[in-house]
Amino acid sequence: MNDLINDYYPIELPNVLFGLPKGTLLPEPMVTLAPFLRDLVLSVAKRHPNFKLLVKNIHQGYESPGSHTMVSHAVGFDVYTGDGKQKLGKFFLDTAYNSSLRVGIDNNRMASARQRGSTTYTTDLKKAAKLIDQNFYGKTVQETYGATLKEAGNVVSALRQHAHHGAQTIETKLEEPLRKYALANRELVAASGYVPVELLDQWPDAVARRQDMDILSQAYRQSEGICVAIIRDQYFMKDGSGSLTGRAPEDLPAYMRGAIGMLKLVAVKEAVSGVGARVSENGFFLLKKEEEEQDGIQT
Repeated sequence: MNDLINDYYPIELPNVLFGLPKGTLLPEPMVTLAPFLRDLVLSVAKRHPNFKLLVKNIHQGYESPGSHTMVSHAVGFDVYTGDGKQKLGKFFLDTAYNSSLRVGIDNNRMASARQRGSTTYTTDLKKAAKLIDQNFYGKTVQETYGATLKEAGNVVSALRQHAHHGAQTIETKLEEPLRKYALANRELVAASGYVPVELLDQWPDAVARRQDMDILSQAYRQSEGICVAIIRDQYFMKDGSGSLTGRAPEDLPAYMRGAIGMLKLVAVKEAVSGVGARVSENGFFLLKKEEEEQDGIQT
């Protein structure tokens, strides 16, 4: 709610307000309170002059069957504190399945106490007024503190993520020049005592393996590899988004026979650089080679 954006027109009581954007002509006829809700609205507004009841929903219809006189009834209200800074809840006219009229009341405190749904419905206007009296009030110290604590957690979590990403970005950019320096000055770095020599010697192989796995992963994500499964005495393969095809062992391209032969020598879920990975006992993922086209494998 913002008094700089809307003009508010009182309906029967000063704190029951109908809002329109500035410059908008008033509707004809002017909005009135829906008859079923009128007693409830006036009761709440009188007992709580520090509330502002803003018209949320309007129902337009004819005054009576066969009448040509239009009427505009307010059927839904947002309830704010008097300064308009805090929304306390809302209530509205609703029609039940049996066509009887009832009031729907939505408030955070009431919703948190319910096991199902967030809105409480009642056909008893006195009960509706009592629920509003009991639950529509400003935030308690505990609620304000709880909201602050939750927001603090969100801010700290976001800051941690940004900090982690920033450090990770820097470390990634530093990794290659640091590795080159460390390897070029192996004896000096080892003599410092800060770096275990065995880790320094393993570093190039670990980096190369990661690069190989990046290539393998990218090939899989972009459907640039060939998945092969040996089922009985047939080799079934699918390349990218192509269809599944089967071949006898003697009909396999030479590069594929060689690749599968190498992968059979490694353990399941292991890879061979530049070749592919062994997926299961009889399943393989191969990187494509230029020989594919020569051997009749479509890409």
